[in-house]
Amino acid sequence: GGNWDTEIAVGGSYEVAHLGKTIRTMVAQMRSLMDDIVAEQESKRKSEFDALQSQINPHFFHNMLAVIASLAEEGDNEKIVKVCEKLSQNLRYVSSFSETEVPLNDEVSNAISYLELMKIRYEEKLEYSIQYIGDDSVPLVPKFILQPLLENSFRNGFKKAFPWQLFLEVYTTSDLWYVKLIDNGVGMDVAALEKIRGKIAQIKKE
Repeated sequence: GGNWDTEIAVGGSYEVAHLGKTIRTMVAQMRSLMDDIVAEQESKRKSEFDALQSQINPHFFHNMLAVIASLAEEGDNEKIVKVCEKLSQNLRYVSSFSETEVPLNDEVSNAISYLELMKIRYEEKLEYSIQYIGDDSVPLVPKFILQPLLENSFRNGFKKAFPWQLFLEVYTTSDLWYVKLIDNGVGMDVAALEKIRGKIAQIKKE
């Protein structure tokens, strides 16, 4: 009977030790999972911050602040209020990560606000127009696709004498939409343009 008791005791010790090892393994796995979740959240926040940084054009905001300073010196409070309101709207739209797709009208409204700010900045040196074609459909589109195109015109296209001219065409139907931006800038190098067209063709194949 003693040997049997000893075997039970030994067996019990083994079971307790095995259970303890199992619990320690589970705890380690849970800690590892929590670490992964925290790392993923930190990575997501960093990605969102990097995306925000890439979306904001510091040169644009620097110019607008210079415009506000100039208007303050001239005592034009009405224009100062307008610029601040438009800047606030623009920054709020750019920095919101609540959605990745928005109604096309929202994109156009943000583009108009941007152009109104640039009009205040350049006055008669800038001319622009926007035309809607098609029906009353309001498709969802990727957020923040228009302003970078407009910024590119100012940053890379407009390297010639004034006036600078921009024409934005917005076309919508129940199953199709597109936007077309035309400026009177210097255009793009032929080789660079062909390279971009090649990349677009490759994406379409994929």
